[in-house]
Amino acid sequence: MKFAICNEMFEKQPLEEVFRIAAEIGYDGVEIAPFTLANAVTDIDPARRKEIRQLAASFALDITGIHWLFISPSGLYLNHADDETRRRTQDYLCELIKFCGDIGGSVMVVGSPKQRDILPNESLTATWDRTKRVFEACLPLAMQCGVTICLEPLDHLQTNFV
Repeated sequence: MKFAICNEMFEKQPLEEVFRIAAEIGYDGVEIAPFTLANAVTDIDPARRKEIRQLAASFALDITGIHWLFISPSGLYLNHADDETRRRTQDYLCELIKFCGDIGGSVMVVGSPKQRDILPNESLTATWDRTKRVFEACLPLAMQCGVTICLEPLDHLQTNFV
């Protein structure tokens, strides 16, 4: 079993400091919250992605994966009834998959409670169907990148969906 800690806990600390502390404390890996690095993962170029992966390795740490996926950029919503909003979110999910793979991660945790709620006047069935369609569209890329997408169960105070 490996233990990982999220870089989000370190607030605005540079990744090098996060990795140093995580290794010193005895963690095996670090989970990255993408919004702590940039407003959008598309703003993180291939050279920086490689640098993140190498920096973690220099401290004998794995990048275990990423989470808090839809907090930024604004306007993302996993199962929104609006097709365009859902398409943008699906496209960004694909960018997150590439980012996760590029930095060496293998797991993406979909928490983002307020970006997945069942909207007023929407049914659980319709919301679930839309959610499945978004994930299904991204699965071939996730498989190609060696990334597993996990839907985090959250309590009813955080979300009304899963």
